[in-house]
Amino acid sequence: MKKLLKLLFLFTFTLALTTSCSDDDDDDNGKVDNLAKIENFTVTIVSEYSSNTYQYSWKGVKGAYSYQVLYRVKGSSDDWQETNVYIPSSNMPGQIMTHTMMGGYSRGVVYEMQIVACRDTAGKIIAESDIIESEALPLPQ
Repeated sequence: MKKLLKLLFLFTFTLALTTSCSDDDDDDNGKVDNLAKIENFTVTIVSEYSSNTYQYSWKGVKGAYSYQVLYRVKGSSDDWQETNVYIPSSNMPGQIMTHTMMGGYSRGVVYEMQIVACRDTAGKIIAESDIIESEALPLPQ
């Protein structure tokens, strides 16, 4: 009987804990319901790298553990591709951040790009920017 009560208590405690720690994503789309906005997202070409790539700037948001750029060819209905993740040394809400994240970019192609902020390593998106267009990386000469 003691074991049954102990098991029932653990079950009730676990159930209460999991319902109180909701992930606030009612539609289960990987984004929190009250999505914040990342402002000042810009993309510039950096030619210091042999293959040329993009450098991104944006205004940091509260609660962001990491940032990631999503991109796809302009005008396509392809799935968004992801760059590597940038984890700042500290959360810097309101400050302009600049970083180069490598993606599989082709030369001579214009991309639609967006940056998202995640609150943890599980990738739950808490903020996103508007979608902007990149300049095309220059063709080889």
